[in-house]
Amino acid sequence: MNKRIRKKRHVGEFNTKGFEVTCTFDPPLPDVDRVLDDYIAFCEANSLATGGGMSDKSFGQFITRVGRPRHIGGGRYRYPDVDATEADRALVWDYVSKLPTVQGPAVSELRGAWS
Repeated sequence: MNKRIRKKRHVGEFNTKGFEVTCTFDPPLPDVDRVLDDYIAFCEANSLATGGGMSDKSFGQFITRVGRPRHIGGGRYRYPDVDATEADRALVWDYVSKLPTVQGPAVSELRGAWS
């Protein structure tokens, strides 16, 4: 498979590594929006990209690292994909385990974000 196809399919050297974090809340969170806003601010402050879902009873996100922006002309920037690290996993686990009413926080091993 040539380099262009590997890049298009996110395989080989183009497969970014990340991890999943999940937990439940018991009793349900009273202020989900505030907790979610704080979580997003935490991820942005630590150069982490996150996607997933959150409700008053559960939380599930997939996390990767955001690279340094590179100017591509015309006032536009590209943020390259960067692999998450074990230190990122520990940082997120520490944050999530301190959320109010959290039960059973779990952080997966690093794995390919596109697989």
